[in-house]
Amino acid sequence: MKKKFIITTIRLCAVLFLILLGAALTLRWYVISGRFRALAERRAAKAAEMSVRMESFHFSWPLAVRIEGLKLAAPGHEDLPFLSCEQTRVTASPGDVVRGHLVTLTMVNPKINLVKKEDGFSNIPTLPKREEESRFSIGTIAIESGEIGIDFPGMKASARGIHAALGEPMFSTGEVKVLGLRTDSVNLTLGGAKRKQIPVSIAIIESKFVLNRNKTSTEVEASIESALSARVPYLLLPSNIPISLSFGLDYVPQRDSLENAHLVLKIPLFSNVSAYGAMTELTGGAPKLNMNWTVEAPEIKDLLEYCEPLQRPKFKDLGMTGIFKITGEMHGNAMNPDVSAHASVKNGGFAWKGLALEDLGVETPVSIGAGAFAAGPGTINAAKAIALVKGSRIEVAPLNVAVSADKSHVSIDRFMARVEKTTNVTAKGVYELGSKRFYGNARMDGTPLPRVVALIPPNVYKLPEGMSLGGTLKLGCDFSGKLTTSLESLSLKYNLDLEKGEFSKGEFVSAAGINAKLNGTAESASLKDNWKFDVAGDIGNFEVLVDTFYKAFTETVFPFAFAGEYTLRAKQVRNARATLDLGKMGKLKASGSAGLAKDAEFDMRIGAEKVDIGKVFDEIAQQLLSERFPSFREAKVGGVASAGFQLGLKEERWTAAGDFEMADGRISLDGGKVVVDSLSARLPFGVYFPQGESAREAARFEDSDFGRIELRGIGAGPVSVASLALEVAVRENSLRVRGPIPIALFEGTLTVDEIEGENLLGSLAKLTTSASADGMDLGQITTKLELPKVEGTLDAHFSSILLNTDALETAGAVEANVFGGRIQAAGLGIEKPFSPVRTIEADLTFKDIDLSDVTETLKFGTITGIMDGTLKGLEISQGQAAAFVADFGTVPRKGVPQRINFDAVQNITILGTGQGFQATLGRGFASFFNEFRYDKLGFYCTLKNDNFRMKGKVVEGGTEYFVRGTMLGPSINVINRNPGQTVSFKSMLERINRVKREKEEENPSGSP
Repeated sequence: MKKKFIITTIRLCAVLFLILLGAALTLRWYVISGRFRALAERRAAKAAEMSVRMESFHFSWPLAVRIEGLKLAAPGHEDLPFLSCEQTRVTASPGDVVRGHLVTLTMVNPKINLVKKEDGFSNIPTLPKREEESRFSIGTIAIESGEIGIDFPGMKASARGIHAALGEPMFSTGEVKVLGLRTDSVNLTLGGAKRKQIPVSIAIIESKFVLNRNKTSTEVEASIESALSARVPYLLLPSNIPISLSFGLDYVPQRDSLENAHLVLKIPLFSNVSAYGAMTELTGGAPKLNMNWTVEAPEIKDLLEYCEPLQRPKFKDLGMTGIFKITGEMHGNAMNPDVSAHASVKNGGFAWKGLALEDLGVETPVSIGAGAFAAGPGTINAAKAIALVKGSRIEVAPLNVAVSADKSHVSIDRFMARVEKTTNVTAKGVYELGSKRFYGNARMDGTPLPRVVALIPPNVYKLPEGMSLGGTLKLGCDFSGKLTTSLESLSLKYNLDLEKGEFSKGEFVSAAGINAKLNGTAESASLKDNWKFDVAGDIGNFEVLVDTFYKAFTETVFPFAFAGEYTLRAKQVRNARATLDLGKMGKLKASGSAGLAKDAEFDMRIGAEKVDIGKVFDEIAQQLLSERFPSFREAKVGGVASAGFQLGLKEERWTAAGDFEMADGRISLDGGKVVVDSLSARLPFGVYFPQGESAREAARFEDSDFGRIELRGIGAGPVSVASLALEVAVRENSLRVRGPIPIALFEGTLTVDEIEGENLLGSLAKLTTSASADGMDLGQITTKLELPKVEGTLDAHFSSILLNTDALETAGAVEANVFGGRIQAAGLGIEKPFSPVRTIEADLTFKDIDLSDVTETLKFGTITGIMDGTLKGLEISQGQAAAFVADFGTVPRKGVPQRINFDAVQNITILGTGQGFQATLGRGFASFFNEFRYDKLGFYCTLKNDNFRMKGKVVEGGTEYFVRGTMLGPSINVINRNPGQTVSFKSMLERINRVKREKEEENPSGSP
């Protein structure tokens, strides 16, 4: 029987072993095949309502699970998991099961990354709510070398080297958890893009959290020992400040809040920091605060070393003592709460720059919120106030001051006075009976400028005769001084706003809509003598009218600064320094002295830096120049210029002497008819104004007086010059340009000798020079002028060229070797050269001119023969002949036939009679012959005021011939049937052009 029991038992054990072996092999197959991992992922994801991913899953006995590469993510954000763990170990023991704990969880190198953006994006999952709690829970949680990253609006945080253990203490009933936490470092950045960021670094040395969980909340008690480093604006905090923090709170998940929170912070800077209250809407992105707090410092002087502004050199001698305490409340958004507090200083003292306060006490409420700041009404009390002013000791005992403040100002209401004669003026200040000194501030709002100017004593400043001012003034001024039987000294620091200002001087200078903002100082130790002043600001948004010049600067502001000394007796500004920023146009500066009285002298050094000539021209100069010189109406100017010169006024005479420089200059006048692609200059100069009516003796020049002007890409009508370099001097209203100046032009050379200019700024201004030209190609000249191309050369020699405001006069001649002969022009000149209706004048002589070349070039028909003639009193205005007296006739030459075709006869007839040849008879007759012989061709003609008269030179038997035929034919006579007839020159030219067009239409190929 016993033996049988043993055998049966062995068989049962074998069967049980086989069953267990089969189960183990099956479980092993599930683990190896990955099916167990997939099952675990699905079950965990369903239970947690989030995405769960595992790289590998390992199972062993006794019960132990090791998960490699665990990642948890909110649904839809699998690419940005909020938890990733290198290794996760889950183990169970019989002891854990008996205590109702399912497993012990250990996480190795976990990384938590929580992101929430202002646009609503978040990778934080929503945890499912459980109606009933499971009887089993995780028993112990351990974290090894963890990391946390948080990116929320207004805050970024990261923590590294996290080591934590969460479990139940011994003899626990199962509802209490204890968390021990230690980190290597915690880094915070508070503030977002719209606020200045504050970096904070915290090293948690040791911490302990006790969590007591009940049905509705979790009670938390904590103590943290850490070291803090932070860069806070205006504070100089040392590194690794030891901080001891203890707090308690109730976390109520159903209300998403922290309640009954209490905090005590121990830090070396303060003796007591504590807070009590609650925080709601924890997970909504904008937690709300409702807190009471207290901060107390045992001694203010210990805080001064941490205040950055007070460490600056000017506060070197600052001393403050006392006990500082502030209590208050915080409400609203936790990142930007509304703060109301009450600040106080007791048993205090203050000393700085000769001012001392003893037994100082301060009481004032403070409010901060929504970008606003307010303090007061409060009080500042001192048992004694002591001031040292220029060696004098002033005591006030006691001192009682009522104060109030907001974000923009602090008001001390000790003394108020109403300033009469001016509206909307208030003043506050203190007058000390013992020292006779006063100080305070004044304001004016909406005060008419003329009423303010009327308050200025005449001995200080008086408006020039004919000048008027307007506008509305707003003034804020801090003042101090000494007042006995009269005002002895005064110091001012002010800011001034002028709105809709106006200015006028006489009938031709005015400005309106002026807006200006000024800040400055002024002081005088003796009001009857000198004032020192320093003012800076900007002026703009105005319109200005000077004579016929008008410009609106309605969207332009010009910053400026002005400093110096003003002498009342002499009414003179001395040691002046001024700058004016013209924006894109450049910057001006000045220094020196200037008198404001009648017949006063002026002596200033003026500088212009990086002046954009194009901007200045567009904004100002173009309108001024266009009124006198129409070619500037469509002009374009560019370049950058700088200048430095001494500007003086003495005995009603202005002088200017200095240097001018330009780079990258360019000019285009009259719609591109005159261009300079590149212009650079360095030019010393000296001028004066007014010039006066009488001419002055020419200045004498030294080498040092000369500068250099370089031009490239010069074009003026048909003239094109690649480059030109000039040595120029301007002194005492005289000009010198060194010569000779060779200019390559039209395959020849133009040589300009030394140029002299005198009385440049007077009515007798003039320029003189001489010039010559050799071998210029007439073909290029006529082509550039868009005239029929004429082959030949041009030479010229002018022994004298004189240019003034009324005329251009020359002595010399131009000779053109053309049409087989030569044409000479003498008496060349221009009347009113700077006027749009200028007139060119000349006398021309024609010698040995081959008529076949002339008629072929001018498409006048065909005439052969040699002609001589003169064209006297030629005047050309606006591109057309306005007057002349012509005398032309043929000269027989051996071997040169004298023939004329019908087209030439037709054009001569039009010239002489204003009508064409008898068309029907003429064409029919001409059809038999291609050309005719003639014996003599000649005519006289005059033009004046569009009245053109032409006479034939051959007169026989009372008949006047333009063309006299030969005895042997074929020949032709062209007779003037209307001697003395006057025709319209303009109409005659139109008829000739019409005949040419008709002929071209009849014979478009141009064949004979």
